[in-house]
Amino acid sequence: MLSHFNRQRLDAESIRDALLAVSGALDCSSASAPHPFPKEPTWDFTQHKPFNAVYDTQRRSVYLMTQRIQRQPYLTVFDGPDPNASTAERTATTTPIQALFMMNSEFLHEQADRLAGRLAESAPDMRQQVDRAHEIAFGRPPAADEERRRKNICRP
Repeated sequence: MLSHFNRQRLDAESIRDALLAVSGALDCSSASAPHPFPKEPTWDFTQHKPFNAVYDTQRRSVYLMTQRIQRQPYLTVFDGPDPNASTAERTATTTPIQALFMMNSEFLHEQADRLAGRLAESAPDMRQQVDRAHEIAFGRPPAADEERRRKNICRP
């Protein structure tokens, strides 16, 4: 009964966490680590010059800094929650901006490079690397039909 699960769309945070996990960069450290706010004596924020910063982190998305005046750019693209209101249910959109983000994002390119490095370290042979990538991404070895497709793609 548990062998199949209906597919479901991932939310913005889960997509980001999955990318970090597959690349091996996900930081699972304690949630109590402080954000890198500027030193208090340097604060000169006003109504017309508010504090707005986006801090890059490898920690889980649930620990991303949330600001009410500015949404986190990544979460905005993938229908992240509105920080100004309680949201019982999120809308799910599919837009060309999401596809362009996935192709052109520096964050995604970094994670792809990390995954490639991880695969290169794990096995010298390209076929073994493809099998390893499958295991990392799906948590299981390739099925028979997936193995046949791989053999067609990775011909010597």
